[in-house]
Formats: sequence, structure tokens, C-alpha cells
Amino acid sequence: MLHALRRSLSAGRLLSPAAGHLLATSPPALLRLVPWPAFSSAAAGASDAEQIGVTSLYVAQRIDLAALARQPGVAGRVTAQHRDSLVVSLRPAAAPAPPGGSPAPCAVITGYGSCVFLGVQPAEQEAFLRGVAVAAVKLLPQRHADTFHLAVQPSLPVSSLLEADVLTLRQLDPNYLRVVTAVLAQSVALSHHEAKVDALLELLGGVNAELERSGRMLLPKRELFQRVGEVNSILTDVIAKLGLLSRSDAAWAAARYAEAHAELRADFDIEDRFENLHLKIELLSTTLRFHIDVLQNAKADAMEWAIILLISVEVVLSLFDIATRH
Repeated sequence: MLHALRRSLSAGRLLSPAAGHLLATSPPALLRLVPWPAFSSAAAGASDAEQIGVTSLYVAQRIDLAALARQPGVAGRVTAQHRDSLVVSLRPAAAPAPPGGSPAPCAVITGYGSCVFLGVQPAEQEAFLRGVAVAAVKLLPQRHADTFHLAVQPSLPVSSLLEADVLTLRQLDPNYLRVVTAVLAQSVALSHHEAKVDALLELLGGVNAELERSGRMLLPKRELFQRVGEVNSILTDVIAKLGLLSRSDAAWAAARYAEAHAELRADFDIEDRFENLHLKIELLSTTLRFHIDVLQNAKADAMEWAIILLISVEVVLSLFDIATRH
């Protein structure tokens, strides 16, 4: 899978809002600009195929969808509102509807902080995200981003065909839109949490190295408990908010949607990435538990010495009292 290969070669993707390009980072600290859109496919190259570039961004810890739907630039342009997402048309009012009823250009916003754009140029994405920021909670300084491509080909002999980072559909109906955007939104949010876990592992690796070298733990008690809360929040967000362990609601509508959903999850390596993330979180939990035990043992030792000191003082006072009476 191309997405799996790219992730094995790169540390991640970050978006530079000022440049309006995807910034891909790969060892050793090489940077490359990914143009918009850039892809080729035999299926997508058919004469009746409509090509749609897709960009997914993880922009905030949470987005209030109800508040976003009331924003002046969004109200009246919402084409669908689901339990965990909002579909907003970004087509100019005077523009004619595309053939085949394609929803692009549009944006799909999730409550857990991902935005997926279909057929939207980078400058237009930034303009829309400025409105999203009003309804966002804890905007991220660096956005994780990913790209994908859709092709709509009415003459396609099958309902969908996934090859070479391009999903070709016979028709991009609302259920296919939900399936595609759900997987891309989950994938880019998962990339964010993977980066957070890797940073925590690096931090605790340094703490462990210092503990091994000098026998002293450099992590303060307050920061230690903050890291515990951060790890627990990551696991809660990934399982409860992203819904990685459950199938998209649209995938239950028909077998063709379930098939496309399964193929996309495999292409983006969702299951394997979640398992790796879960293993890293377990390692973090074990390491943090060890450091907490060290702190608790140190506190217990201090209390024992305090008790011994109090008993010694009481013995001395008792002996002094006996001596003074005689």
C-alpha cells in the first residue's frame, strides 16, 4: 500500500499555512513540496472521469459543530449534518452544479478536529479554516495533513476501484462521501496522536537514561502526573472520539460502501497503526507507573524516617522526664 510505504519512509506530514502546500518531512530532514493536485491513474484518466483532489487536515482538539453551523460563512451552506460530522458546500452561489451530482467542492468537518476538503484549492481552504477557528477548541500550532484523490467515472464497470492512491467511483453519492471522508479524517487525526506518543516516548527515554546514569529522576511530580493524564486522554480520544474500532455509519447502508470502507482502511493502514499506537501507549503506561512507584516509595521512606524521628524524640523526652523526677 502506498500510504503504508510513505509512512514507513517519513516521520509525518505537516502543513505550512503560509505556503499553502503540504510539507512532507522524511529522514534525514529533507523537505519537499507536494503540488496540488498531482496524480495519474489509468482509471482516473478515462475520458468521462472527473478528478477530485482531497486534502485532510487535523486542525484542533475539538470543533463545536453546532457553533460552526451558525457561523455567517457556513450557515445556509450546510448540505448534511450527521452525528459526528458536518458537510459544507464551498461551491460559489452562481456556479452551476457539476454533472453527476458531485458534492465537490466541499468541506467535511468532524467534531474531533479533522477537516477534509474535496476539490478545494489551498487558498480557499485557509479562508474556510479561519471561520472554523471560531468554533474550534485548542487550535494546533502545526497541522498534520494528508492527500488523496478521487475520480468519478460513470462508465466504471464496478462500483469502486482503489489503485495507486486513487479511489475511482461510478458515482460519488452521500454515502461514499461519508465513507471516504471518515477514513481520511481518522487517518490524519491518528497521525497527530502518533506524533504525540512518539514525543512522550522520547521524553521518557531521556528520563530513563538519566535515572540509569545518576540514579536521579529529573521529571517533577507535577509533570509526571500531567503525562499520565496526557496518555489517558490520547487513548480515550483514539477509541471514543475517532471511533477507530467501529465501522462508519454509511458503511452499513450497502455492501459496496462496506467494501470501499474496508479497502480504504487497509490502504491507510488504520488497523496496524492503531495496534502499534496501543503498544506504545502500554509501554508509556508501564514506564509512568514505574516512575510513580519510585516517587511513592521515596515518599514512604521519608514518612518512615519522620516516624522514627518522632519516636526518638518521644523516647528522649520520656527519659528526660524520668531523670528529672529522680
